[in-house]
Amino acid sequence: MSQITSCMRYSLVVLKVVGFIFILFAHFGVGYAMPSCPNIPILATDSVNTKGEKEHQLKEAKVIGTRFLLVTKKDTTIYDLDALTLKNGALLREAFEKLPGISFRNGSLYHNGQEVKRVLINGMDFSSKNPLLALQTLPSYIMKNIKVYERKSDFSEKTGIDDGQQELVADVSVRRKYMGVWTGQLTVGVGTDKRFSGKGFGNTFTDQFRVSLFGNANNINEQMWYSGDGQERAGAAQPGDNQFYTPGATFLWKNKKTSKEKGYFLISGGLDYNKEIYDKEELYRTELYLSDGSLFSAGKTISTTKRNRFSNNLKMDWNISNSLSASYVASLELNRSRDNHNVVKANWNEAPIVEDGNIANALMILQNSNGQEQTAIDFQQRKNNFNQNNSAYQHQLSFNYHFLKSNTYLIVEHRLNLNNDAQEEQQNTYYKYFNQEAHQSYGFDRKLDTETNKNTQDIHARIIHYFTVKGFSRFSLYLDYRYNQSNIEYGRDGFLANLKMRQDSPLSRAIDDESTRSWNEKDYQHTIEPKLGIAKSIFNFEFTPTLNLKRQQLDYHKRNLPDLSLKQEYRYWAIETLFRVRSTSLGSLLARFHSTPNIPSIHSFVSYPDKTDPQYIVMGNENLTMGRKNTLLAWYWRNFVQDGEKGKRTRTLSAHLLYSRQQNDVANFTTYNRKTGVVTIQPVNVSGNWNGKVNIGFSSPIDIAQHWWLELLAETSLLRTKTFLGTNEQGVNSQQVNDNLLSSHSLNITPRLRLASFDCSLTYQLTLESNKGTYASANHTGQWQHQLKGKLDWTLPFRLHLNTSINYHNYAGYVSRKRENWIMLDGEVERSFLKKDNLSIALALHDVFNQNNGFLQEYSATALTQTYQQTLGRYAMLSVRYRFDTKKD
Repeated sequence: MSQITSCMRYSLVVLKVVGFIFILFAHFGVGYAMPSCPNIPILATDSVNTKGEKEHQLKEAKVIGTRFLLVTKKDTTIYDLDALTLKNGALLREAFEKLPGISFRNGSLYHNGQEVKRVLINGMDFSSKNPLLALQTLPSYIMKNIKVYERKSDFSEKTGIDDGQQELVADVSVRRKYMGVWTGQLTVGVGTDKRFSGKGFGNTFTDQFRVSLFGNANNINEQMWYSGDGQERAGAAQPGDNQFYTPGATFLWKNKKTSKEKGYFLISGGLDYNKEIYDKEELYRTELYLSDGSLFSAGKTISTTKRNRFSNNLKMDWNISNSLSASYVASLELNRSRDNHNVVKANWNEAPIVEDGNIANALMILQNSNGQEQTAIDFQQRKNNFNQNNSAYQHQLSFNYHFLKSNTYLIVEHRLNLNNDAQEEQQNTYYKYFNQEAHQSYGFDRKLDTETNKNTQDIHARIIHYFTVKGFSRFSLYLDYRYNQSNIEYGRDGFLANLKMRQDSPLSRAIDDESTRSWNEKDYQHTIEPKLGIAKSIFNFEFTPTLNLKRQQLDYHKRNLPDLSLKQEYRYWAIETLFRVRSTSLGSLLARFHSTPNIPSIHSFVSYPDKTDPQYIVMGNENLTMGRKNTLLAWYWRNFVQDGEKGKRTRTLSAHLLYSRQQNDVANFTTYNRKTGVVTIQPVNVSGNWNGKVNIGFSSPIDIAQHWWLELLAETSLLRTKTFLGTNEQGVNSQQVNDNLLSSHSLNITPRLRLASFDCSLTYQLTLESNKGTYASANHTGQWQHQLKGKLDWTLPFRLHLNTSINYHNYAGYVSRKRENWIMLDGEVERSFLKKDNLSIALALHDVFNQNNGFLQEYSATALTQTYQQTLGRYAMLSVRYRFDTKKD
C-alpha cells in the first residue's frame, strides 16, 4: 500500500528568460510509479475539467492516474484535451498551439512537418471554404480530443474504393454531453488608450445537425478571418492600429443515411460579413545589390484603408441512386474598399545616414535640402486615393456514376468563376532630382477608371476502372479530359496632367490621355491525362503523364497607337510520379516527382508605352521560349515506441525534402539609371535557378507520464538564382548576370512542461543567413538572429488563472550595421466565479515594457529590406467573460 500511495513532489521550477525569472510552484502526485503493475494510459472522458490529473477512491487509498497528452494508434495521433491547462475562455486554436508536434507557419497548420489540409468537427468539415475557421470560432472546453490522421478522399469515403488519394486532417471530437445542446460564450473588454474587444460564440452539435454563430469586434489587432485569397490571417497580428468586425454563421444538416447509402443527403454552408479598418504607418530602408555597388532607398508610408466584405457559400451532396451521386459547391463574395496613401521616399547611390534608425529625419533633411546632395538621386512625394468594388461568384457541379456490373466510375464536373473588378484611382506625384543632368523637379496628376472582367469555365470528365489483379490490393487506370477557357476583358480610361517646374520657366500644365487603353485576353486549353495506380502490401505507386494543348490570344488597343493582336500556341507534356510506403514498423514515406512547363505570360511578349509612371518602363521580349520546372518532394514520418516497466514512451521523427530546378524560367532584366532614377524592366529567359530545403523534426516526452516534452526542428534552405540587375550607362543596357546563392540555416529547440495546474513552453530559435553572389555588394557576411518565445498557463489557488507570453528578438541590421533588440511581454490574470466557473473577470497587460517597435527584416538574393511598422504599444484591458449552455445537470 505504501507503494501505491507514494508520490513525488515538485516544489520549485525556475526558468530564466533574458534576465526574467519565472518562479513556479506546483504540488502534485504521480501515480504511475507502481512496480507491481504497468502504467495504463487513461484516455479522455466526458469531463469539462481541464486539469491534467483525476482522482479516484480505492478503499482508503488515493490513486492519482496520469492523463496522457498524446497516444498513437498505428498512423493516428490522439491528443487528450483534458490533459491541457487552459483558461476558461480558451479557443480551439489555443489548444492546438500547446500540442507537441503541432505548429502554425505562414498561415497554415502543420503536424510533424506535414501540412494539415482540413480541420474536421466530428468527422465533417466545419467550413467548406475556410479549412481553419473552426480554430477561431469554437471554444476548446466542449471538445474531447483531437485525432490527426491521413484520411481517404471523398471519393473513397463514398464508394468504398481506395483510390490511393489521402490528405492529413485534424478531426476534433465534441463531448457527448454537449451534443444536442446549445453552448456559447460572450466576452466584453474595455481598456486604456480607447481599446475595446467583444467576442461571442454559440454552437449546437448533433450527429446530423450543426449550427455555429460567431462574432468578433475589436481594435486590438485580433483578426479571426480567412480572407478568401489563400492567406489565413486569423491569429496573426496585423501591422498598424486596426479595427475588425466579423459576424457570421455556419450550418450543416444531413439525414440518417451514411455517405455510401442511396438517398444520402448533406447540405452545409456559411455566411459572414467582414469589416476592416486599417490605420498604418511604416518606415523602411532597402539595399538593392547592383553590379557597380548597392542602390539604397528609404521611405515613409501613412495609409488608411477601409474594407467591407460579404461572403456566403453552399455545399450539397446527394446520392440519387445506388449508382449516381451529385455534388454542388457555390460561393458569392462582394468586396468594397477605399484606400488613402501618403508616401515619401528617396534613392541614394550611397548609404544614407540612418544609423540611428531615424529614417524620417533623413527623408526630411533631403526634402528641405537645396538639391546639391552628391549621393542622392531623387526625392518623391505621392498621394493616392483608391476605391475598389469587386464581386466574385464560383460554383462546381459534379456527377459521379458507378457502373454497377463493373468497378468502373465516371465523374463529370463543371466549374465556373465570374469576377468583376472596378477601380477608381486618383494620384498626385511630385519628383525632385539631385543632379544637374536631370530635370530639377516636376509632378504628375493622374486619374484612372479601370474595370476588369475575368470569366473562367472548366469542364472535366474522368473515367476510372479498378482491376482485380492477383497480389495487388489496388490496380487502377484513370483517363481524364479537361477543357479550360478563360477570358479577361480589361478597360482603363483616364487622364495624365504633366506639371513641370524649372528655374527659368513658370509652371506649365500639359494634358495627355495616353493612359486610355483596353485589351481582351483569351486562353484555351485541352488536357488529356492517363494515370496508372498500383498498390501492393505497404507500397503504393502512381504514374501520370499529361498532354496539354494551350492557345493564348491577346487583342490590345491603346489610343494613338495601332491595334495589336498576338497569338501563342503551346504543346507540352507534364509528368508526375508518386511513391508511398506505409508501415507501422518502418514509418511513412512519400516521394513525388513532377515536371511541368514554364509558360511565359502573353503580356511579356509586347511593350506597353506608359507615361503614368515615368520612372518605371516595361519592355516586351518576342524571343521568350517555354521552359520547364522539375520538382522532387519527399516526406518521412515515424513513431518510435519504447516499452518500459512503467509504460510506453513514443518518440516521433519527421523529415522533409524539397528540390526544384528550373530551365528557361522567365526573369526580369532590370536596369537602373543612377542619374534619373528610371527603372527599365524586360523579361528574359534564364536557366539554372534552383532551390532546396530540408528539415528534420523530433518530438519526445522525457518522462513516462508525459509531463516533460522536448521538440527539435533543424532546417536548411538554399536558393540559387541568376538575376539581371545592373545600371544604365549612357543609354547602354547590358545583361550583367549576378549568380546568387542565398542560404538560411535555423535551429528550434522547444522544451515543454505540463503539470496538473501548470503548462509552459519555451522556444529558442537560432538563424544564420548569408548571401554569396557575383556582385561584390551582394556578398554580405553571415547574419545571426536569435529569438525566444515563451508561454505560461498557471491555475492558481482561489480560482485564479495566470496566462503570460514573452517574445524576445535579437538580430543584426544589415543596412545600418546596428543590432535590433526588443522584448515583448503580455500577461493576463483571470478570476472565475459561480458554481461551474461560468463567469470570469480578467485583467490583461499588453507589451508591458512598451518595447515592440514593429521591426521586420526581409532578406533575399537581390535585396535586403528593413521595416519599422506602427504597433499598438502598451495598454491594459479589463474583460468579462460568460460561458453558458442549455445542458441540464
